[in-house]
Amino acid sequence: MKNEIPAYNNQEEKRKFFTLEIIDTDKQLFNLMKTLPKSYHEKEGIWRGLPESSYKLYNSLQRKNLGSKNLNSIENVINAIVNSTNLLVNWNKGLIIKYFSNYGIEEVPIYAKLSILQHFGCETPLLDWTRNPNVALYFATSFPTKSLIKNSIDEYFSIYFIKKEHPYYNFNSKTGYEFFISKNPKIVLKRFKEFKKLRFSKSYINDYFNKNKNLLNSIYKFPIQRIDDEDREYVNHYTMSNYNITAQDGLFILNADPFLPFEGSIIQKINDLSKLNLKPKIDINDALVGNIQNFICYDIHKKFIPQITEALYSESINKTDKTMFPDFNRLKDEITFEKITQNIR
Repeated sequence: MKNEIPAYNNQEEKRKFFTLEIIDTDKQLFNLMKTLPKSYHEKEGIWRGLPESSYKLYNSLQRKNLGSKNLNSIENVINAIVNSTNLLVNWNKGLIIKYFSNYGIEEVPIYAKLSILQHFGCETPLLDWTRNPNVALYFATSFPTKSLIKNSIDEYFSIYFIKKEHPYYNFNSKTGYEFFISKNPKIVLKRFKEFKKLRFSKSYINDYFNKNKNLLNSIYKFPIQRIDDEDREYVNHYTMSNYNITAQDGLFILNADPFLPFEGSIIQKINDLSKLNLKPKIDINDALVGNIQNFICYDIHKKFIPQITEALYSESINKTDKTMFPDFNRLKDEITFEKITQNIR
């Protein structure tokens, strides 16, 4: 029997985890679409699209594990990360190591390896996100499911938005010390600032943050992390290992919990933090309210899919299969001698 993945039965269930905004009318859709360019250009947060509103935010490793239950702790997930990345290192006579060594990278970071595994469909604890809301809309509307409409929730698809103020948007794999949960949040970047102050070389800092031992220890302590690489950053995980990630403005969120979906895992971790003797003491109610307010789910009625698809495929937005999944086999057909010489006099 096919493993049944837990899902939401109704939208009231979702309200426990997200600020839920339901888009049912033309006016509501227009108002949402009007805000998207500003959100993107001002880098207000990150997005993810799903074709069914009932889907929970499970990563592929969790979806597999929900059936097998081979992984039962964060330690088990970390061991699965080690095993899968080791298999990748040895795959095809060490091709991956040879590839990275061409660029002077002798120890390939774990997140770079996970990015490759994710891209080629292997089970990983990574969840794909994007900086571009139009990309989220593309993935929510371009691959419709064939599920029957049993409940009203089945009439909707979803795009998710994590604001920058969200504690786990700001907590990322390169700092390891950021927390934005207290009423008077302070960014704690002690180790990172020390590195900069002492003027260590960029390669030294990269090596420190990308040491596999350090990364695995970081995952154990902080099992939810944002993983990304942007221009001019001081530290690089080399996650942009394929052109699809670039085309899709992509990044990842790691969730090392073996069973809880991302939204449930966040609340679990906030509950855990509230029990620690932290100063200032975390107010669990404030933390949870802040979490939900800064994690938005837009449930959009599926009747708008043709309208949204038409906008995405327009010349001005141009989010299509071709632009989302670049096919370099088309190069010789699209960059031709005729085009090269067209305006040469």
